[in-house]
Amino acid sequence: MKYFNHFRTLIVVALAFASAAGVQANNSPTNLFGIDVSSAQGHINWSTVASNGVSFAFVKATEGTSVTDLDYAGNMKRGKNNGLLMGAYHSADPSLSCSSVQANKFWSVAGGDIVSDGQSLYPAVDFEVLAGVACAETSYTTWFNRYYKDVWDKSAIQLFMQIIVTPCNRCSLGNDLWLQSFLINEDGQNLYTGNPWDICCPCPATTSGTCDSNAWAYWRAAVGSVGGVNNPCNLDAYNGTLSDLKGWQLVGGQ
Repeated sequence: MKYFNHFRTLIVVALAFASAAGVQANNSPTNLFGIDVSSAQGHINWSTVASNGVSFAFVKATEGTSVTDLDYAGNMKRGKNNGLLMGAYHSADPSLSCSSVQANKFWSVAGGDIVSDGQSLYPAVDFEVLAGVACAETSYTTWFNRYYKDVWDKSAIQLFMQIIVTPCNRCSLGNDLWLQSFLINEDGQNLYTGNPWDICCPCPATTSGTCDSNAWAYWRAAVGSVGGVNNPCNLDAYNGTLSDLKGWQLVGGQ
């Protein structure tokens, strides 16, 4: 049996540990190269993607209240079949509905892939639309915390979750957010030597504590080309080794 309130405490402890010890310095040559994709990239040759050094990928599953990405199922299956670590994400619009509606949509499409199979990464939710909050959830923080709780309740196993967000959008969220930040800073920095916190609106409510910190986990660093992907896609980094990624972000653990 899962206990969400108890696990909230574990999340805080785990993320504090990751920031202090489990995540490497930002200028590490051991950073992992990944991508995140959707149907906008067209048909993807995942064998070629894997041969080009990509270790992990996040695949868009759903958007808003009713959209299913048409290439999600094929991308998830073929990515795993070619040895990549794969995560699913939902593009959220809190202005459209209560969090439960979008959590239901996401889980109905992606829930069967978020399993302890040695290749599934914890899921993510993309926060790029700031058009207000629907339902009784009066803040973005409350909306995303409830979205996480709604997804958690549907899973038979414990799940962490990433929120894909720009440093400045992160400032729209309170310091009681339960999700770890997957930072967007597409300013062309090198995946192995850059720092996603190099631009940040001044706010105290960041998972790293301050801007310009080396403490980060995932980073969407640029848009570029990768062999096997027809159209430009998002280029991501994970701030650590493959062993770190599997130990911290793999559903069900190693």
